Amino acid sequence: MILEITSMQDLDQRKLMDIYSEGNLENTDFFYPEIKDKKLAVEKVEADFLNYIESKFFATENNTYVILEKEDVWVSALRLYKIKDGFYYIEALETRPEFRKKGYASELLDGVISTFKNRGAFQLCDCVSKKNIASLKTHEKVGFEIISEAGIDYLCNEADERDYGMKFKYTEIRTQRLIISPLTNEEMKEWIRKENNSDLKQAYEQMLTGCVNHPEQRLWYAIWNMKVLGKDYLSVGDLCFKGLTNRGAVEIGYGIKKEYEGQGYMTEAVQAMAYWASQQEGVENVEAETESDNHASQRVLEKADFYQNGVMGKEGPRYEYRKIKIDDSMIKE
Repeated sequence: MILEITSMQDLDQRKLMDIYSEGNLENTDFFYPEIKDKKLAVEKVEADFLNYIESKFFATENNTYVILEKEDVWVSALRLYKIKDGFYYIEALETRPEFRKKGYASELLDGVISTFKNRGAFQLCDCVSKKNIASLKTHEKVGFEIISEAGIDYLCNEADERDYGMKFKYTEIRTQRLIISPLTNEEMKEWIRKENNSDLKQAYEQMLTGCVNHPEQRLWYAIWNMKVLGKDYLSVGDLCFKGLTNRGAVEIGYGIKKEYEGQGYMTEAVQAMAYWASQQEGVENVEAETESDNHASQRVLEKADFYQNGVMGKEGPRYEYRKIKIDDSMIKE
C-alpha cells in the first residue's frame, strides 16, 4: 500500500525512524561525535530529523512523505517536494535494512509514478550517488535516466559532482479522443496477471522482461494503454513497439477490445503513435506486420499512413510508415 502523508499528525514517527535507522546511526559520528553513548546520540539525531520534517518539510505546501507499507510495516519511504507545477524533486529514498534487496524501493518509485500518471504530464528528479550502484539500478528499473554528470539539489539549486542527476519524464500522447501512455513495471505485472489469453500473456511477459533488461529503452518495450477521453478514461486497447533494433527500426503492435471495434479508435491511436515514434531520436523506420487474412488490421495500417513494402514476414505482409507530416495540434505530448 502506498501512503501519502502531508502532516506531522498523520506520521507514525517510530515507523519512519525504523526505515532510517541505519543512516541515523551513521550520522551520530558526524553530528554528535562527542557523545559516546550511541543510544543517546541516535535519539538526538532522530529528534533533529523529526524537527526538520515538522518545521521545514511539512511547513511547505504540497510537500509529501510517501511510504510503502507491507502488512502494517513501513518498509520504504521518500520525501517528495513540489518545485513547480508538473515538476517534483525526490529526496531521502530509503528502505528499512531488513527489507532491502527485495524490490521495495522500486515498488515505491513505481507507486509514485502510477499515482502521478492520473494527474497528467510530469517530471520527477533525483540525485543519486555515483557510488550507489544499487540505487542507480533501482531508479533505472522504473524508467529514470541519467541526465547530468552532477546531481542538482533543487531545494538549494546546488550541483554535486559526487552524484548523478536523474530524471523520470512521463510521456503521454493525447489525440482528439484518446490518451495513450506507457504502463509502469508494476502496472504491467497487474496487466499480465489479468490477461487470460496465454499467447498474449507470454508476449506481455517478454515485454516486461525487455523493460527490466533495457531500462534506457523501456518506452520501446512497454505496454502502452489506450484510454478514451471523457468516458471515465475507459481502457479500450493497447499498443507496443517490440523494442528498438540496431538499424533504428521499431515495429508497432496493437489490439483493441472487441466491444470497441469499428469506432476508429485503433486507426487514431496507430497514426498518433507511429508519428510520435518517427520523431524520436534514433528511430529510422516505424514498421508493422499483419496476418495475411487480417483485413481489418491491414485497413488500420493503410488509414494510418502505412504502406506495404513488398516483404513477407512470418505472419504476413510487412508495412512501413510513410513519415508524413500530420497536424501537431492533434497530438499532445
